[in-house]
Amino acid sequence: MKIGMVAFPDDVERYVAMAVENGFEHIEIDLYSAPQHIERFHGGRVRQLQRMLSQSGISVSLHAPYTMNLAEPLPYFRTCLLKYALRILELGCSLNAGWVCVHLGYAFGLPSLPWLRSEALERACASIERLLRYCERLGIKLAIENLNPLPATGELILLGDNLEELQQLLEKFSSPYLCIVLDAGHANTAEGVTEYITRLGQFIVGIHVHDNDGLSDSHSQLGSGTLPWDEFIEALKAVSFSGPLNVELFDDEEKLTAKRFLECLLRKHGIRQ
Repeated sequence: MKIGMVAFPDDVERYVAMAVENGFEHIEIDLYSAPQHIERFHGGRVRQLQRMLSQSGISVSLHAPYTMNLAEPLPYFRTCLLKYALRILELGCSLNAGWVCVHLGYAFGLPSLPWLRSEALERACASIERLLRYCERLGIKLAIENLNPLPATGELILLGDNLEELQQLLEKFSSPYLCIVLDAGHANTAEGVTEYITRLGQFIVGIHVHDNDGLSDSHSQLGSGTLPWDEFIEALKAVSFSGPLNVELFDDEEKLTAKRFLECLLRKHGIRQ
């Protein structure tokens, strides 16, 4: 297993340098932060990043903006969104990224109305079908991230916040270009991280790691919450996972503290010397 980090919120170039200096082996470029908006990746910057990543030997993936709603209900907006997503996939291809991580999408309305989720999921599937054609042409994977369940008292419905929905999605497409980025913190507030690994292990290409109290998504320091870290690593060993554990914390010192935590954990379970 590799230890990586999500490059957020500052310039990705700074995080590549930080990764080299501190021994991180993977970078996930988060395109939500302003320095990483897609229009800022002009030709010169892309070439510079290509050189930096090639010289460092660090592997890379991209994370599409969280606000990119694959279940967008307005057709004109969804057409624009898919063009935007294509630009992200093309950027990923030019940086030799293994995958682009996306959220499945969301809908507004009362969670008690099941047809709202059903219709939103149909729209998201139509978007995924289109994106997979791009992925096949470019040779890059699309990775769906599991999300954290929200209280039923609100009016926001997050798709992909449960295991059954994700399993049905993967079975529906059965594509080698469709995979999963497991968010361990999100899973900890849902059916549980080991259950996600057991049932979706063959599809997992990368993992976001952070902690919480098991009730809400807080992106807390590793080991400070209720995520069962020993069982988590043993479950990953059982499915022969060898991808990156990407620290999804936002302060530099927190990233480094989390890396030390992971190094100790992997040594404890005989994965790293």
